[in-house]
Order: sequence, then C-alpha cells, then structure tokens
Amino acid sequence: NILSKVIEPFFTTKPVGKGTGLGLSTVYGFMKQSGGALRIDSVVGRGTSMELWLPRSAEELAGSTAETDAEHAQVEAAGGMLPSLLLIDDSSGLRQLTAESLRQRGFAVTCASGGAEALAMIERTPHDFDVIVTDFAMPLVSG
Repeated sequence: NILSKVIEPFFTTKPVGKGTGLGLSTVYGFMKQSGGALRIDSVVGRGTSMELWLPRSAEELAGSTAETDAEHAQVEAAGGMLPSLLLIDDSSGLRQLTAESLRQRGFAVTCASGGAEALAMIERTPHDFDVIVTDFAMPLVSG
C-alpha cells in the first residue's frame, strides 16, 4: 500500500531528478514536533486530499516578528552578516521559490540549476559561499 509509505523519508514514485521523497516526511515530522497531525485521504481514480492540523498558538504573530527582527539586529550589532548561500536545485520553480524566501529573510543567494554548474561556481569563487543548500536527487551530479 503506497499510502502507508508516503511519509517515509526518501520514498518517492518520481524518477531521479524529479523528487527526493523528503517533502511529506518533512511535513509529517514538523507536524509531530509541533503537536499537530497530518491527515491523508486518498481514493484511486478520484484523488488525494491532505489536511495539516496545527495546535493554536497562545503567542501573537507580532511577537514572532519582533523576535526575527531582534535576531537580525543581533547579527548586525555583532558586525556580522547573514551567511551567503549557494542554492542548487534542478527544479526551476522550486529553486526560484526557495531563493525568494531566503532573500526575503536577508540572505544573499546565488542559484545553480545542477551539480556541475554549482561545482564550476565553487571552483571559480570558492570563498563566495558560506552555506550550500542542495537538492539531494538530481541527474548527472547528485546533491
């Protein structure tokens, strides 16, 4: 039964380069860690629906924003900068979405569409990247 396996890490029905099998297992882990739940209903030929259930938070959203601002202020006060990232993903849409999300949080992001391109960038400018964020399963050169 595929439905019982979909939350297992690295389980995927997609070919190499089209998915890592980490999406649902990551969501499931986050749900459990947060005290929530993931509900999956599937009927062959009709489709699948997923519900993410999170517990209500007693904290106000503004408090979370203030904490994030305080963290950025601490980094700036210490004279440091957020690390520069090299983001590697063969999925253009996912790469763009992830890069934009990281940039909104203040990170400098350089993108590569695959392992070979990323290796060439690292060889040209090895000190430009503090952190590498990479897709695991990609064609030719994996993460």
